[in-house]
Amino acid sequence: MNTQITSTALSHRYCGRMFTDSDLATIRRIIASPQEHPTRAAIARAMCAALGWFKSDGLPKVMSARVALLRMQEDGLLSLPAATHSYTPPRGTVFTAASDPQTEMRCSSSELASLTLHRVITSGDSIWWSLMSRQFFFLL
Repeated sequence: MNTQITSTALSHRYCGRMFTDSDLATIRRIIASPQEHPTRAAIARAMCAALGWFKSDGLPKVMSARVALLRMQEDGLLSLPAATHSYTPPRGTVFTAASDPQTEMRCSSSELASLTLHRVITSGDSIWWSLMSRQFFFLL
């Protein structure tokens, strides 16, 4: 648990910030307004605004707030609404025989006069992604 005792009250450190009991009460009030802040992301944005938690460029520290909220929930300090989306990690490229290296072709530039290029639409084209991934790994 990320808890530290101070001379005035119990405080908790998450993501490099100390949260006082007053801060936690503010966060709980935000969570208790589901019509105004229906998602965890909305809660994190409201939390940043209410607590003045901003980066040096003036933008709210939303990702740090989201991590802090999850850790606070793990420590039993508050209860968040259920997640609206589940995280699915990106699937790695599956290499198939279709993308295996082929025999090198050599020709003169005059033989390329009739070469035609076609735009490739890549949505869901696993062979294209496999070929591009193999090329990328080859360059590394």
